[in-house]
Amino acid sequence: MPDSRTIEQWYQCDIKGYEPGGIDWRLGKGKPSLIPYKGDSQWQMYLGLWRVWSIHNSELVISLFQKLSKHEDTLTDMFATSDINQARALATIINEWVLETGT
Repeated sequence: MPDSRTIEQWYQCDIKGYEPGGIDWRLGKGKPSLIPYKGDSQWQMYLGLWRVWSIHNSELVISLFQKLSKHEDTLTDMFATSDINQARALATIINEWVLETGT
């Protein structure tokens, strides 16, 4: 991320509210958010982190898209325990950027 923190640090510390501005992502890992989000707001914020990352790493997003055809066009996250996960975020971004725009 632009401030040198990882997406995991942003998500656990800031979005889930365990140490805003901090770096100890382990504080929130596996725990529910301390912030009472409505609807899919927490997912949208997590997806926003991946969108920022994607802007700074667009060549990796395109490379991932190109490699997907060898894997039945499917992304999975074997460590995911909820629907807020890296594979879903990247699949959403690829669908928005590559498939919807025809790039």
